[in-house]
Amino acid sequence: MGGHVAVLDNPKDVSQALKEVKPWAMCSVPRLYEKIYQVLLNKIEGSSSLKQEFFRRALRIGVKYSERVRKGEKIPFLLGLKYKFYSALVFKKIRNELGGNLSFMPVGGAMLKKEISEFFAAIGMPIIVGYGLSETCATVTAYPTVNFVHGSVGVPLPGVEIKIGEENEILVKYDGVMKEYYKNPEETAKVFTADGYFRTGDAGRIDEDGNLYIVDRIKDLMKTSNGKYIAPQSIEIPLQTHPSISQALVVAEGKPYVTSFIVPNFEALSQELAEFKDYLKLNLAEKMKLLEMPNIKEKFQKIIAEVQKGQSSYEHIKKFMLLPEEFTIERGELTPTLKIKRKVVMDKLRHEIERIYKD
Repeated sequence: MGGHVAVLDNPKDVSQALKEVKPWAMCSVPRLYEKIYQVLLNKIEGSSSLKQEFFRRALRIGVKYSERVRKGEKIPFLLGLKYKFYSALVFKKIRNELGGNLSFMPVGGAMLKKEISEFFAAIGMPIIVGYGLSETCATVTAYPTVNFVHGSVGVPLPGVEIKIGEENEILVKYDGVMKEYYKNPEETAKVFTADGYFRTGDAGRIDEDGNLYIVDRIKDLMKTSNGKYIAPQSIEIPLQTHPSISQALVVAEGKPYVTSFIVPNFEALSQELAEFKDYLKLNLAEKMKLLEMPNIKEKFQKIIAEVQKGQSSYEHIKKFMLLPEEFTIERGELTPTLKIKRKVVMDKLRHEIERIYKD
């Protein structure tokens, strides 16, 4: 027996690579699945009302079926029959777009929104979410085979002890945790508690069933001038899951309220609005003028309000600015795992930040 490993230099090539390689397994970060989810929703929204309704019915059956699987319950005969029908007509086409063979999809490196995890499970491509760091020799929690909880990062692996410390920091102890940083005793001392737990630097919580949830990196938590703490990822990730939004960056540290810089999904907008048909051919000034049109601003204001329903009022975005181009790895604005380098980007946008709070 043998196998092949394919590694991409550019994440933008993943769609074509999946079709060519047809992998059985793919290790990735949540951002990739957010992108795939966006593309699929855009295609569905651009189809006829009849096709949209057919897909919604298929997805409802897919969710019911996958929930039974998740809980380890017996599948009723009629539900199984309906699932096979919709799987053959709808879900198989989606799976084929992603190579057709994906069966093992471990994900880590950031939070994965609940609805995305549920969606891929429903179409027959369940994602296995885990959590870990280099210092913990990678994975310390993961979805169990049954009774995992969408939106969590799973439960501790055998032998792993996890508890929540001060500032809701996730603390880890087990034999696989590193002993020390090489020739750096000062840093080593900082990351271990008196009782031997490793300080991960991540804020989180554990539910009554032992499932771990990531809130944010502690160093990324923002405190407004009113004393409220903001977890930026809890605002940014839901925004980035919307089909019309590609990237979002929240600003709140030391400020009276939350604001955001939003990069629209220009491909989606080009299909929806005539003004964006030739967007990529425009120069920077023309792009900015288009994004400042009242109807465009109003559209995104409604999207933000829709996405933030249910969030606390102090987390609501009071002002926002649309940016004409995506953040990229090439310009040093994204990490290799497609996370926004917050400090780098905020420094580049410092004048815009000043302006957004002055206006």
